[in-house]
Amino acid sequence: MKRTIATHPVFRLLSGLPLTLIGLCLLMAQVIWGTLYQAGHGLFQAKTKIFAAWVYWLAEFIPLPGMRTVAALLFINLLAAVMFRIRHDWSRAGLLLIHYGLMMLLAGSVFAFPPIQESFLTLKEGEKSNLSLAYHQWELAGWRERDGGNRVMTMDAERLRPGQNVEWPLLKMAIRVQRCWVNCRRSGGKLEPMTAMDDPEENLPGGDFLVFSATGQENEPIPVSVFAGQAEPLAFDVKGSRFFLVLRLKHHVLPVTVKLLDFKRTTYPGSMIPRSFQSLVEVESGAGRFQALIAMNRPLRVKGYTFYQSAYSEDVSGAESSTLAVVRNPAGMLPYAATLLMFLGLVVHFFPRQGFRGRR
Repeated sequence: MKRTIATHPVFRLLSGLPLTLIGLCLLMAQVIWGTLYQAGHGLFQAKTKIFAAWVYWLAEFIPLPGMRTVAALLFINLLAAVMFRIRHDWSRAGLLLIHYGLMMLLAGSVFAFPPIQESFLTLKEGEKSNLSLAYHQWELAGWRERDGGNRVMTMDAERLRPGQNVEWPLLKMAIRVQRCWVNCRRSGGKLEPMTAMDDPEENLPGGDFLVFSATGQENEPIPVSVFAGQAEPLAFDVKGSRFFLVLRLKHHVLPVTVKLLDFKRTTYPGSMIPRSFQSLVEVESGAGRFQALIAMNRPLRVKGYTFYQSAYSEDVSGAESSTLAVVRNPAGMLPYAATLLMFLGLVVHFFPRQGFRGRR
């Protein structure tokens, strides 16, 4: 039965070398085109439209396979080769390990692993926080004055749609979306839509909303406009209670609290060009507490999160702030495991043969 399946034209095509060459050529072409596309449209657009896409639309109407489609094609090709072309015995153990490692790498870019969460944390010396901010993802947040900001309700801004009702029973407030834009500006007290920029960090969302007390909508609504570019949260009164609404960068709750103890910056001699900068932090995790140094090429890894020294700033008074990039990648160890598996496969495949040839 196995021989019959292996000789079927479909399986021969899927496990054949021509499909491998086609996939590798497509992969090389996408890397080159994605690099050129990035130069004109930015890293985010190149990643979204090419490197992380199933289909890429050339000139907005010609469909071409995206990077994930090509990776899936190569994964199927390797899987079929392992099943129908390579003998499963000890003499082929090295080849099998190499193929399994390559399949693991391809699976990481094709299948639905949890997405990478990228954010940042900016602290002054002496400050501490367990909240990081997204780079370009926004959320609509609301709270009541009497709660002191301890009970905050949020909703992702990208999920807001005109005509949608957002109910926050804990705040006894409901919101109806009238209009919302990915990018807008305030002009003459009103919000005006603008063309969305290729770099999402340059967009400032906003919207017009109707606010109702409690969850029922029989009360007289209060019209409000919320803009991500405003410095302070919008305050208004509903039925004798003071509420606040704001469009802010999405907040991520970290499993640890980070406190900046000391920040040091060194420059090249005779210039103000930074040579290196580092942050001495205190990490509070549960009942434990420890100090760690975060510097360039020296990240801190704790509880599935990685903290990188990203940038720094200085205000008019001379006080320095350190910005840490915070990355959570649930599949971060997958490339290391795949590389180790391929290395072991190379060792098993080549070393015994070289030793045998030397003896002969």
